[in-house]
Amino acid sequence: MKSFLKRLLTLMLLLSLVNCTNSCSSEKKVPPAGLAGSVLSKDQAANKKERNIIHGSILEVIKKEGFSYLQIQTATGEKEWIAILASSEAVGNSVRIEEQVVLTDFHSKSINRTFPKIIFGVLLKD
Repeated sequence: MKSFLKRLLTLMLLLSLVNCTNSCSSEKKVPPAGLAGSVLSKDQAANKKERNIIHGSILEVIKKEGFSYLQIQTATGEKEWIAILASSEAVGNSVRIEEQVVLTDFHSKSINRTFPKIIFGVLLKD
């Protein structure tokens, strides 16, 4: 299951990058393949169509096996669990995440926890 989720997230991130590359002018640079999709610059994010960006402050961080699970509180007070590729984000940081997929009743074997709802997304870089 873990391998499947990593492949799914990688595929979503690559598709996200392809979408951005197709909508960007030819003068824009595409990040190296090893970094593609894990973090988007403001320019790349601005060129994406139809995106759901989640803004919030980090309440809790769980890091395990290439992922960071972040519980954030949005400006409206909602608490959301978000999974992103491993990052150095810490409690108290403000983040912007581009939503890729929402899963319900997701069980993470690596942290032995079931999330009633979790958003897999891409960390947007300022």
